[in-house]
Amino acid sequence: MKKKFPYLVLRGSRRAIGQAIGENFRSKIQESVFLRQQTIPQYKELKRESQNHFLETLRFFPKFIEELTATAIAANVSVMDLFFANTRSLYDAGVASEKGELVIHDRCTTVVSFGADGAIVGHNEDWDVKNTDDLYILKATIGETKFIGINYVNELPGTAASMNSWGLVQGINEVHQKETVGIPKNFLARAVLECPTLIEAESMIRRVKQDTGFNHLLVQKDKVKNIEIAERKVKTTNLTNEPYVHTNHFLTDLKKYETYRTKSSEHRYDKAKKLLQNNMSENEVVNILSDHSDAEYPICRHDSTMASLIFKPKIGEMLVCYGPPCKGEYEKYKL
Repeated sequence: MKKKFPYLVLRGSRRAIGQAIGENFRSKIQESVFLRQQTIPQYKELKRESQNHFLETLRFFPKFIEELTATAIAANVSVMDLFFANTRSLYDAGVASEKGELVIHDRCTTVVSFGADGAIVGHNEDWDVKNTDDLYILKATIGETKFIGINYVNELPGTAASMNSWGLVQGINEVHQKETVGIPKNFLARAVLECPTLIEAESMIRRVKQDTGFNHLLVQKDKVKNIEIAERKVKTTNLTNEPYVHTNHFLTDLKKYETYRTKSSEHRYDKAKKLLQNNMSENEVVNILSDHSDAEYPICRHDSTMASLIFKPKIGEMLVCYGPPCKGEYEKYKL
């Protein structure tokens, strides 16, 4: 039987959406918080430090603090425990595990191809396959905006790969940099889900006092806007009808702020860039996401690829594969 991720379809206020997430995943959220409390060195001190980030976020994004608070209350965990889980700059288990000599888990690969039917965006959500069942699919309607994507139960929606009803697709890639006090990057990714245009998304990101930043690969109509963030500096790459790839290292001069990069990220980028071109079919994009031709550093990784997604924003369609795409089947979802 084909394995699928849990699928929530929600409509209402941000508070109602947050509450429903907390109710549906209460046990998993509680398990996640307990595990963090038991395994993160200096947990109490780091959580206390996150209060400064909380105050910055409350000033700029009170609506998303309300959403997160509703999730925490419904899941019966403390708001600050859940906020700390969304403050990756203070502690990120995946990043922490990568800093030894052996790279254990690296992050995601996102590719974009343009053709007669518009953009097709492919994304492998990578981390540690032990966390695969912490992912779920959410289709939410808040006011005039709908969005659909894959998310982590203990994080705000938007930190993996999503698409909204304005035809804007967001693929998130982790990039490595120093931490400062500010608004956690999870909140920026969440805010992008409700942006009608690429310009509004970039403007919002530039206004925010970030603690650290993701790479936001944004696609709408025939445009790519790739946004790299490091130490509150923002660099954009703007393309029209050109294929594009991003993995987990900086491609702009922000690389001078990069704390480290992995060979996996470099190899995945080089391989995907070599394979990618315009006018690719869905199956051809899937083949890139399933590629194992670089045996040491493949794009599709059995120990890391938890999900694979294809977005077709022109027709509002998302396809999701549970686990590595080389072994699974894609399930179709409509926005």
